[in-house]
Amino acid sequence: MTESTAACAAASSASRPDGGSGGILVALIGGIGSGKSTVSGMFSELGCAVISLDGIGHEVLALPEVKQDLVSAFGDDVLDGRGAVVRPVLAQRAFSTAEGTQLLNSITHPRIMAIFEQRSRQLSERFGIVVVEVTAGEMTRGAMPWAKAVVAVSAPSELRLERACARGQQPEDVRRRMAAQPTDAERAAAADFVVENAGDLDSLRARIAEVHAALRSSL
Repeated sequence: MTESTAACAAASSASRPDGGSGGILVALIGGIGSGKSTVSGMFSELGCAVISLDGIGHEVLALPEVKQDLVSAFGDDVLDGRGAVVRPVLAQRAFSTAEGTQLLNSITHPRIMAIFEQRSRQLSERFGIVVVEVTAGEMTRGAMPWAKAVVAVSAPSELRLERACARGQQPEDVRRRMAAQPTDAERAAAADFVVENAGDLDSLRARIAEVHAALRSSL
């Protein structure tokens, strides 16, 4: 679990941040190494806007007032010598207890929600379809009430492990995260569309085009 859990939990509490503007928000879910970034890039190529909840979480951690609150809550060493948040230290402190997780959420949640709601409203007005990468949290429709549709990305577990390790992560850490995350079957149960990302980019791009066409028809 990482600080991105806070971002996803925050977005899960939103009802309809698009404000009924006529655009739609699409949740993009998938386990570590499934290829969500590749899929979101293909949606972007087709004219969709993309929001990364993990990215918003990182933005919030860079805010001076948030850093001050984190130091007060979790100790001076959650910041490095340059004043940047040391995310592994923060994650260890915050997620080791339920109280720590609740405290982190109380610090980050309001800022994450403000950015998510504003950005999703603006982008849905401009682009029509906004794809929101959801990296952590509960993977059920009830946890994503803001989503008009849910797209689940799946891939074989060994391929996911290979991809994650290629990004510099340790196999033991990846396996632990995979075990803690919902299964592909659980994500598929929450999804309107399932995208298999087994490594054939041409097939993947064709599938994304199909999903995009279906989403466009719902506008």
